[in-house]
Amino acid sequence: MTILFDKLFTQTVNGFVCRESVRITVIGVLLQKGDTTDALEAGGINIYQWVGKKLSVSLTAGIHTITGLPD
Repeated sequence: MTILFDKLFTQTVNGFVCRESVRITVIGVLLQKGDTTDALEAGGINIYQWVGKKLSVSLTAGIHTITGLPD
């Protein structure tokens, strides 16, 4: 399915807060609901560039897995 980045994360002055449990497969990171993160830069990914974009996501056992980069 396709979901907007803003449905999974809330931007704050210090980075982002996860609204749901999210796995980012490209960099192998699992973030739990409520986790705070700053710019996730690994494997050439800057999470700030994802704000407002659509992501390819699958949902399994309550975890949203981002399966593709934003379009």
